[in-house]
Amino acid sequence: MTEERPRRTAHWGTCSADGCLTSMVIYPHPDKPRDLPPEEEWVDSTFWVNCPVCDSSMDWDGTDHAADIIRNY
Repeated sequence: MTEERPRRTAHWGTCSADGCLTSMVIYPHPDKPRDLPPEEEWVDSTFWVNCPVCDSSMDWDGTDHAADIIRNY
């Protein structure tokens, strides 16, 4: 019997710039020992991610269990 991995959070969002429409999902590697930090800890941290297309901020719209939205997670 294989051991079930702990639940990991996938954060998804869209670029805040009008007309950019870039979407992104951020999630930890399934073997990482801990989950991602809460969104409140992202601002001014080394983890913070801007839009890779236009460098505007991202509007993080929600979270789901990574296995629910990422195939073969």
